[in-house]
Amino acid sequence: MTPEASFKAVQARVARLSALPVIDVRLLRVLGESDPGVQYELLCRVLHGDPALAARILKVANSAFYGGARTISTIEAALRVLGTLAVTGVAMAASLDGMAGRLHELDAQFCAALRRHSLAVAVAARHLARRVDDLDWTAGAAFVLGLLHDLGWLVKLQLDREEHLESLARAIAEPPRSEHADAVADHALLGAALLAHWSLPQKLVDAVRRHDLASQPGTTVPGATLLCLADQCIRRGNDSVPLEQREPLPRWMLDAYHLSDDELTALAVQYAGEAAAIDALVH
Repeated sequence: MTPEASFKAVQARVARLSALPVIDVRLLRVLGESDPGVQYELLCRVLHGDPALAARILKVANSAFYGGARTISTIEAALRVLGTLAVTGVAMAASLDGMAGRLHELDAQFCAALRRHSLAVAVAARHLARRVDDLDWTAGAAFVLGLLHDLGWLVKLQLDREEHLESLARAIAEPPRSEHADAVADHALLGAALLAHWSLPQKLVDAVRRHDLASQPGTTVPGATLLCLADQCIRRGNDSVPLEQREPLPRWMLDAYHLSDDELTALAVQYAGEAAAIDALVH
Protein backbone atom coordinates (compact mmCIF):
# COMPACT_ATOMS: atom_id res chain seq x y z
CA MET A 1 0.00 0.00 0.00
CA THR A 2 1.36 3.44 -0.94
CA PRO A 3 1.87 6.12 1.77
CA GLU A 4 -1.09 8.10 0.41
CA ALA A 5 -3.34 5.04 0.37
CA SER A 6 -2.28 4.27 3.94
CA PHE A 7 -3.08 7.84 4.98
CA LYS A 8 -6.53 7.65 3.41
CA ALA A 9 -7.15 4.41 5.27
CA VAL A 10 -6.18 6.08 8.55
CA GLN A 11 -8.48 9.02 7.75
CA ALA A 12 -11.37 6.62 7.22
CA ARG A 13 -10.59 4.90 10.52
CA VAL A 14 -10.51 8.24 12.37
CA ALA A 15 -13.84 9.28 10.80
CA ARG A 16 -15.49 6.13 12.18
CA LEU A 17 -14.45 6.75 15.81
CA SER A 18 -17.32 7.13 18.25
CA ALA A 19 -15.60 10.06 20.00
CA LEU A 20 -13.08 12.51 18.60
CA PRO A 21 -10.96 15.16 20.32
CA VAL A 22 -12.98 18.37 20.57
CA ILE A 23 -11.79 21.81 19.50
CA ASP A 24 -14.33 24.64 19.31
CA VAL A 25 -15.88 24.12 15.86
CA ARG A 26 -16.21 27.89 15.43
CA LEU A 27 -12.42 28.23 15.63
CA LEU A 28 -11.95 25.36 13.20
CA ARG A 29 -14.08 27.29 10.71
CA VAL A 30 -11.77 30.30 11.12
CA LEU A 31 -8.70 28.15 10.46
CA GLY A 32 -10.34 26.45 7.49
CA GLU A 33 -11.12 29.77 5.79
CA SER A 34 -8.46 30.88 3.26
CA ASP A 35 -9.61 34.51 2.92
CA PRO A 36 -8.01 36.67 5.66
CA GLY A 37 -10.91 39.13 5.57
CA VAL A 38 -13.45 36.36 6.12
CA GLN A 39 -11.25 34.91 8.88
CA TYR A 40 -11.32 38.28 10.63
CA GLU A 41 -15.11 38.60 10.36
CA LEU A 42 -15.72 35.03 11.58
CA LEU A 43 -13.44 35.46 14.59
CA CYS A 44 -14.97 38.81 15.52
CA ARG A 45 -18.39 37.18 15.44
CA VAL A 46 -17.22 34.30 17.66
CA LEU A 47 -15.60 36.51 20.27
CA HIS A 48 -18.38 39.10 20.41
CA GLY A 49 -20.82 36.25 21.02
CA ASP A 50 -18.70 34.66 23.77
CA PRO A 51 -17.88 37.23 26.49
CA ALA A 52 -16.01 34.72 28.67
CA LEU A 53 -13.70 33.71 25.82
CA ALA A 54 -13.26 37.34 24.77
CA ALA A 55 -12.22 38.27 28.33
CA ARG A 56 -9.55 35.56 28.34
CA ILE A 57 -8.27 36.74 24.97
CA LEU A 58 -7.93 40.30 26.25
CA LYS A 59 -6.13 39.10 29.37
CA VAL A 60 -3.51 37.33 27.28
CA ALA A 61 -3.29 40.19 24.76
CA ASN A 62 -2.49 42.61 27.57
CA SER A 63 0.13 40.34 29.16
CA ALA A 64 3.85 41.00 28.89
CA PHE A 65 4.18 38.14 26.41
CA TYR A 66 2.22 40.07 23.81
CA GLY A 67 3.66 43.52 24.47
CA GLY A 68 1.72 44.50 27.56
CA ALA A 69 3.04 48.10 27.57
CA ARG A 70 -0.05 49.13 25.59
CA THR A 71 -3.65 48.62 26.68
CA ILE A 72 -5.84 46.49 24.42
CA SER A 73 -9.46 46.92 25.41
CA THR A 74 -11.41 45.64 22.40
CA ILE A 75 -11.42 42.49 20.28
CA GLU A 76 -10.84 44.61 17.17
CA ALA A 77 -7.73 46.14 18.75
CA ALA A 78 -6.43 42.67 19.69
CA LEU A 79 -6.93 41.50 16.11
CA ARG A 80 -5.20 44.58 14.67
CA VAL A 81 -2.19 44.32 17.00
CA LEU A 82 -1.77 40.56 17.23
CA GLY A 83 -3.26 39.33 13.96
CA THR A 84 -6.20 37.02 13.33
CA LEU A 85 -4.23 33.76 13.50
CA ALA A 86 -2.49 34.72 16.74
CA VAL A 87 -5.82 35.56 18.39
CA THR A 88 -7.32 32.33 17.02
CA GLY A 89 -4.39 30.46 18.57
CA VAL A 90 -4.94 32.06 21.97
CA ALA A 91 -8.66 31.27 21.74
CA MET A 92 -7.81 27.66 20.94
CA ALA A 93 -5.45 27.53 23.92
CA ALA A 94 -8.36 28.67 26.06
CA SER A 95 -10.50 25.82 24.71
CA LEU A 96 -7.97 22.99 24.94
CA ASP A 97 -9.59 21.58 28.07
CA GLY A 98 -12.23 20.21 25.72
CA MET A 99 -9.69 18.23 23.70
CA ALA A 100 -10.50 14.97 25.44
CA GLY A 101 -14.06 14.98 24.12
CA ARG A 102 -15.98 12.11 25.68
CA LEU A 103 -12.91 10.13 26.74
CA HIS A 104 -12.98 8.47 30.13
CA GLU A 105 -12.08 10.48 33.22
CA LEU A 106 -9.06 8.22 33.78
CA ASP A 107 -7.45 9.99 30.82
CA ALA A 108 -7.72 13.43 32.42
CA GLN A 109 -4.20 13.56 33.81
CA PHE A 110 -2.64 12.58 30.50
CA CYS A 111 -4.80 15.10 28.61
CA ALA A 112 -3.85 17.92 30.98
CA ALA A 113 -0.16 17.12 30.52
CA LEU A 114 -0.64 16.99 26.76
CA ARG A 115 -2.38 20.39 26.82
CA ARG A 116 0.57 21.92 28.70
CA HIS A 117 3.05 20.34 26.31
CA SER A 118 1.12 21.53 23.23
CA LEU A 119 0.94 25.08 24.56
CA ALA A 120 4.67 25.09 25.32
CA VAL A 121 5.48 23.86 21.80
CA ALA A 122 3.13 26.54 20.41
CA VAL A 123 5.01 29.26 22.30
CA ALA A 124 8.36 27.88 21.11
CA ALA A 125 7.15 27.68 17.50
CA ARG A 126 5.87 31.26 17.66
CA HIS A 127 9.26 32.57 18.80
CA LEU A 128 11.27 30.38 16.43
CA ALA A 129 9.15 31.46 13.45
CA ARG A 130 10.27 35.03 14.06
CA ARG A 131 13.90 34.02 13.54
CA VAL A 132 13.37 33.30 9.83
CA ASP A 133 11.52 34.90 6.93
CA ASP A 134 8.77 32.45 5.94
CA LEU A 135 5.49 33.97 4.76
CA ASP A 136 3.70 30.62 5.09
CA TRP A 137 4.66 30.20 8.75
CA THR A 138 4.10 33.49 10.50
CA ALA A 139 4.25 33.62 14.30
CA GLY A 140 0.47 33.22 14.51
CA ALA A 141 0.35 30.24 12.15
CA ALA A 142 3.26 28.62 14.00
CA PHE A 143 1.44 29.02 17.33
CA VAL A 144 -1.63 27.24 15.94
CA LEU A 145 0.55 24.46 14.49
CA GLY A 146 2.18 23.87 17.88
CA LEU A 147 -1.19 23.64 19.60
CA LEU A 148 -2.49 21.03 17.16
CA HIS A 149 0.60 18.93 16.55
CA ASP A 150 0.05 16.16 19.12
CA LEU A 151 -3.72 15.66 18.96
CA GLY A 152 -2.95 12.26 17.46
CA TRP A 153 -2.22 11.04 20.99
CA LEU A 154 -5.88 11.61 21.88
CA VAL A 155 -6.97 9.76 18.76
CA LYS A 156 -4.65 6.94 19.82
CA LEU A 157 -6.27 6.88 23.25
CA GLN A 158 -9.70 6.53 21.72
CA LEU A 159 -8.55 3.81 19.32
CA ASP A 160 -7.03 1.92 22.21
CA ARG A 161 -10.20 2.37 24.24
CA GLU A 162 -12.36 0.94 21.53
CA GLU A 163 -9.95 -1.96 20.98
CA HIS A 164 -8.91 -2.81 24.52
CA LEU A 165 -10.29 -0.62 27.30
CA GLU A 166 -8.62 -2.44 30.17
CA SER A 167 -5.10 -2.24 28.77
CA LEU A 168 -5.58 1.48 28.07
CA ALA A 169 -6.52 2.10 31.71
CA ARG A 170 -3.23 0.50 32.77
CA ALA A 171 -1.23 2.44 30.17
CA ILE A 172 -2.62 5.80 31.32
CA ALA A 173 -1.19 5.16 34.79
CA GLU A 174 2.34 4.97 33.36
CA PRO A 175 4.31 6.94 30.78
CA PRO A 176 4.56 5.32 27.33
CA ARG A 177 7.55 2.95 27.19
CA SER A 178 8.99 0.51 24.69
CA GLU A 179 5.88 -1.65 24.66
CA HIS A 180 3.96 1.39 23.40
CA ALA A 181 6.43 2.08 20.58
CA ASP A 182 3.63 1.68 18.04
CA ALA A 183 1.86 4.69 19.59
CA VAL A 184 5.01 6.79 19.34
CA ALA A 185 5.37 5.79 15.71
CA ASP A 186 1.84 6.58 14.52
CA HIS A 187 0.57 9.49 16.62
CA ALA A 188 1.72 12.01 13.98
CA LEU A 189 -0.18 10.13 11.26
CA LEU A 190 -3.31 9.97 13.41
CA GLY A 191 -3.04 13.67 14.26
CA ALA A 192 -2.69 14.59 10.59
CA ALA A 193 -5.69 12.42 9.75
CA LEU A 194 -7.74 14.23 12.38
CA LEU A 195 -6.79 17.66 10.97
CA ALA A 196 -7.67 16.44 7.48
CA HIS A 197 -11.02 15.15 8.82
CA TRP A 198 -11.63 18.67 10.13
CA SER A 199 -10.79 20.07 6.65
CA LEU A 200 -7.98 22.25 7.99
CA PRO A 201 -5.40 23.74 5.57
CA GLN A 202 -3.15 21.19 3.89
CA LYS A 203 0.01 22.86 5.17
CA LEU A 204 -1.09 22.09 8.74
CA VAL A 205 -1.89 18.48 7.84
CA ASP A 206 1.47 17.99 6.10
CA ALA A 207 3.52 19.59 8.87
CA VAL A 208 1.90 17.48 11.60
CA ARG A 209 2.17 14.31 9.50
CA ARG A 210 5.90 14.73 8.90
CA HIS A 211 7.16 16.44 12.05
CA ASP A 212 8.60 13.28 13.60
CA LEU A 213 10.64 12.72 10.42
CA ALA A 214 11.77 16.30 9.86
CA SER A 215 15.32 15.68 11.12
CA GLN A 216 15.89 13.00 8.47
CA PRO A 217 17.44 14.29 5.22
CA GLY A 218 15.06 14.44 2.27
CA THR A 219 11.88 13.88 4.29
CA THR A 220 10.95 17.38 5.44
CA VAL A 221 8.06 19.55 4.26
CA PRO A 222 7.46 23.24 5.01
CA GLY A 223 6.43 23.67 8.63
CA ALA A 224 7.64 20.24 9.74
CA THR A 225 11.16 21.51 10.45
CA LEU A 226 9.82 24.39 12.53
CA LEU A 227 7.52 22.06 14.45
CA CYS A 228 10.24 19.46 15.03
CA LEU A 229 12.62 22.11 16.34
CA ALA A 230 9.97 23.65 18.64
CA ASP A 231 8.99 20.22 19.94
CA GLN A 232 12.58 19.20 20.65
CA CYS A 233 13.26 22.60 22.23
CA ILE A 234 10.52 22.02 24.80
CA ARG A 235 11.80 18.49 25.48
CA ARG A 236 15.08 20.06 26.50
CA GLY A 237 13.28 21.85 29.34
CA ASN A 238 11.16 20.35 32.09
CA ASP A 239 8.53 18.84 29.82
CA SER A 240 5.86 16.89 31.68
CA VAL A 241 4.76 14.78 28.71
CA PRO A 242 7.22 11.88 28.35
CA LEU A 243 6.45 11.04 24.72
CA GLU A 244 10.04 10.64 23.53
CA GLN A 245 13.57 11.01 24.86
CA ARG A 246 15.73 13.97 23.87
CA GLU A 247 17.03 13.49 20.33
CA PRO A 248 20.15 15.01 18.77
CA LEU A 249 19.26 17.57 16.13
CA PRO A 250 21.15 17.86 12.84
CA ARG A 251 23.40 20.88 12.43
CA TRP A 252 21.50 22.07 9.36
CA MET A 253 18.26 22.35 11.32
CA LEU A 254 19.83 24.46 14.07
CA ASP A 255 21.66 26.60 11.50
CA ALA A 256 18.39 27.29 9.68
CA TYR A 257 17.16 29.07 12.82
CA HIS A 258 20.52 30.58 13.80
CA LEU A 259 20.79 28.49 16.97
CA SER A 260 23.21 26.24 18.80
CA ASP A 261 22.02 23.22 20.78
CA ASP A 262 22.97 24.99 24.04
CA GLU A 263 20.94 28.06 23.04
CA LEU A 264 17.96 25.87 22.23
CA THR A 265 18.17 24.28 25.67
CA ALA A 266 18.34 27.70 27.35
CA LEU A 267 15.33 28.91 25.38
CA ALA A 268 13.33 25.85 26.46
CA VAL A 269 13.14 27.13 30.03
CA GLN A 270 12.02 30.59 28.87
CA TYR A 271 9.37 29.24 26.53
CA ALA A 272 8.01 26.74 29.07
CA GLY A 273 7.67 29.54 31.63
CA GLU A 274 5.82 31.74 29.16
CA ALA A 275 3.48 28.88 28.24
CA ALA A 276 2.70 28.20 31.91
CA ALA A 277 1.83 31.87 32.42
CA ILE A 278 -0.46 31.92 29.36
CA ASP A 279 -2.08 28.68 30.54
CA ALA A 280 -2.83 30.32 33.89
CA LEU A 281 -4.44 33.30 32.13
CA VAL A 282 -6.75 31.30 29.88
CA HIS A 283 -7.83 28.47 32.22
